[in-house]
Formats: sequence, structure tokens, C-alpha cells
Amino acid sequence: MFRWCSATVMTMALVWGVVLSVAPPASAADATSIEAETMRLSTTKGAKIVTDPTASGGTALGLTGAVTLSATLALPQSVKIVMRSRGLQCFGAPVAAVIVDGVVIGRSPITATAWTDYTATANIPAGTHTIGIKFANPQWFFCVRALYIDTVSIVASTTTQPGDRTQAPVADLPGWKHIVADNFTKDAPLGSWANPSDPAKVVYVGDGGTQWLTYPQTFTDTYQHRPYRPDQVLSVGNGTLDYYLHNVDGQPAGANPSPILPNGTQYQTYGRYSVRLKADTATLAEYHIAFLLWPQSELWPSDGEEDFPEGALSSTAKAFAHYARSTGGQDGVDTGKLFTDWHVYTIEWVPGHVRFYLDDALVLDSTKYVPSKPMRWQLQIETDGNGTNSGHVLVDWISIWSYTGS
Repeated sequence: MFRWCSATVMTMALVWGVVLSVAPPASAADATSIEAETMRLSTTKGAKIVTDPTASGGTALGLTGAVTLSATLALPQSVKIVMRSRGLQCFGAPVAAVIVDGVVIGRSPITATAWTDYTATANIPAGTHTIGIKFANPQWFFCVRALYIDTVSIVASTTTQPGDRTQAPVADLPGWKHIVADNFTKDAPLGSWANPSDPAKVVYVGDGGTQWLTYPQTFTDTYQHRPYRPDQVLSVGNGTLDYYLHNVDGQPAGANPSPILPNGTQYQTYGRYSVRLKADTATLAEYHIAFLLWPQSELWPSDGEEDFPEGALSSTAKAFAHYARSTGGQDGVDTGKLFTDWHVYTIEWVPGHVRFYLDDALVLDSTKYVPSKPMRWQLQIETDGNGTNSGHVLVDWISIWSYTGS
């Protein structure tokens, strides 16, 4: 939930103790920046203003005690809290915890000795909230551990604007009949995708009547065997399907939805599947995306698997065509493209070929041991490792075609 990033924010002059109003975001760069030394302190013991010519305004707040600084502001829905800080090490780095309305939403060791931006994402309703930063592990024996904070900035976390979004393609193509599209124009709040135990439960009906299933909380992911948490991860707003990736019950959590086709099932033999998406955070190393075709038989590797995009969200998008044979094997390619940019990923599965397109450019054509049995499309983001990074993967649209055989 708490990540290292380099962020540029706009600074505004603020008055201590005043509730500030942040206008609805016009861009993700809109920000309110507070000088740390003007924020409320839980105690003045172990806190002092220090002179630093490299800090904003030439001063910063130095903490050597268990101090919490806070401010109360009127905020839009979903924000990023950016703390510009550095640490003085003493038997380890100082740890800062970010608190919203009394709840810790993320913590991080401040290992940098020069001013560095650390960011936590808070998925909150619009309204008045109290933002806090706590020095979690002061140390005085033999040496002094210190946390220095220059500014705390509140940045609107809305990452999609009208100019970012496009419409799902819906035209028939040579050899393909269009059957499903969802532009995610029908809002659904966080919690509405909840599914405690029923994999056949329809949890969302999108624009045009597209029905969605999701793996329930009783299903666990591949790498860490942690439960999927659609109730805490999935929502629809601002024209996107939003995966809010963060720690749930003390550990990273993902989700795994899937659309139902007009035939009343998730399955077809051969098909064309296209999705437009991006991640808003570059450091989601503990989350692994694999939007994949998975066999109805559940027999792997015998009946194959097709993945695009796949990879750690802190890395680059890859494509994999897993051979439909008992001994497995695969073809693969690394596109070199980051997940933090909008891209269209397309899998085209026909007899004898599985083709992968990035923004309509062919990146892989696999012709070995191509699957020939029904498969479903799972839009899977799971956990792979530990950490407290948080951020969002935003799906602009999905579109599906059936193979006409021509």
C-alpha cells in the first residue's frame, strides 16, 4: 500500500488548522501540498523544526519520538497521499505509517537519505477526512533514528479522464462475428462484486447486459494461495473496471472476474479477445496480471492456456502460448511495454494459430500444439510475493468475437 515513486505535485499555501476544500479532480496531477511543520502534532516531545536549504521553504519537520502529525481536509473520492521524506538510520530505517481516519493504510521503511516521495493510495468516499503520518519505530539507544518530513501532498487519484477513454470496437471482422463488449459505463461501488462462495453467481451486469462472474473468496490464487477478494478489489466507476490492489486482512489481495457469453456460458472454441488497460502505479511488484484463456476441462497443461498480458505489474507485458500437450511447453515474448501506459491487448485463437497483438501489431504467432477445446477468458490479477504497495489497474473496455471459420 505504500510505495516509492517520483511524483511531481503543485504546491499551494495552506493555513494550519483550516479544513481545506479540494475541487473535484480535473487531472491526476491536481494536488494540495501541506508543509509538514504546519500540521497538528500528537505531542511536541521528539518533534522539532529543522533548517534544510533543500526542503520546501527551507525548513522541514524532524521526528525522533513516537509522533503523529495530521490534518483534516475535504477530499474527493480516492486520493494518493504523497509524503516527501528522508531518514536517519539507526539499527535500521525509520518506518512511517500513513493513517486515514484512524486506520493505517500503509507503511514503509524510509531508506532514502535524500528527499524522496513515498505514496499511499486511499480509496475513500468524497468528504472530510483526517490524514496522518506516524513515526512508528523511534530508537534512542546507542544511536538516534530520525524521520524527516518536508511536505505531505494529497493528490487526486482519478486516473482516467475523458481523453483517456475510448470505445470498445464492436464491428464484425473478416472471420469474426462480434458477440460481447463492455465499456463499463454502469457504476458499481467497491463491495458490490462480493462473492463469498458461489463461482456461478452473477455479480455485475454491465452496459448492454453483459453478465460477469468472479472467483469467490473460497478460491485461492496460484503463487501465494491467498483468497481472491473481489469484495475489496473490484468496482466500476469513471468508465473503467477498477482493480484496487492493496492489502486486505494484512496481505496483498487480487481478483479474477470473467464475462458470460451470449451462449449462456463462459466458453467457446476459438475466439478473439481484446482489452484496453493500464496500471496507475509502477511499483506493484507483489501483483501478477495474467488475462488468460483457460480450458473448460480444467486439464493443464494437456488442454493448453493462453496469456496476454502477463507479468508482474512492476515489469513489462508478456505473452505466452502454452502448448496443449501433457508434457507442456510454451512460446513467449516480452513486449517491453510497461503496464503504466494504456495499451490494447488482443488474443486471436483460430485452428492452428494463437496470435497475440499489442495495439494491433502482431507480437507473437504460435503454431505449436494449439488448443482445440472450449476455453473461458479470466481477467486475473493475483498476488506473487509480499509488500504493502497499493494502486489501481483500470480496464477501459473489453470486446469479444466468435470465430466464423471463414
